[in-house]
Amino acid sequence: VFRTWFYLRDILEWYDTFNAARNRIFTRFGLFDPDRSMTIPASTGIEGRNNRSSWCTLDLLATRPVGEIPLTIDRLANPKQNEAPDYGSAFSRGLAVTTGHTRYVVVSGTASIGDWPPTDQARAVYAELHTAIEEQLAAWAAIRESGLDAFNARVAELAVPAIRLEDAED
Repeated sequence: VFRTWFYLRDILEWYDTFNAARNRIFTRFGLFDPDRSMTIPASTGIEGRNNRSSWCTLDLLATRPVGEIPLTIDRLANPKQNEAPDYGSAFSRGLAVTTGHTRYVVVSGTASIGDWPPTDQARAVYAELHTAIEEQLAAWAAIRESGLDAFNARVAELAVPAIRLEDAED
């Protein structure tokens, strides 16, 4: 197991209990030892609901060597963050999984909980996304104004695989 996602109902009410349980289960299954001598799965624990009203559901990714194809899993570190085992959590910040000539990088999700103002980076991302969305909406408005029939005809002429657009008002 090299990556897990835990979806926790009412996460803030019992995150410490979940964290202790994850540590015990990962230790029992050989995925974690407190002395940090092994590779720990990258992991995310986030708020989530499911149709059975369970307190916790999860997704995971696992792999094993196949034949003679080499498989390595290396722990990645972020020098700007402390390691999760240092504060008692059984997950790594990220892992590099290499098999044959292919390398995958999986990164743990980390979320802050609190009422802090957005960072400059968050503001910059918002501005960039807002601009891109506005440009796409303007392009769509131009297509609608010039006529969907002409647009659909051009798409058909170019043999672009697409769904025919229709105005809901027509």
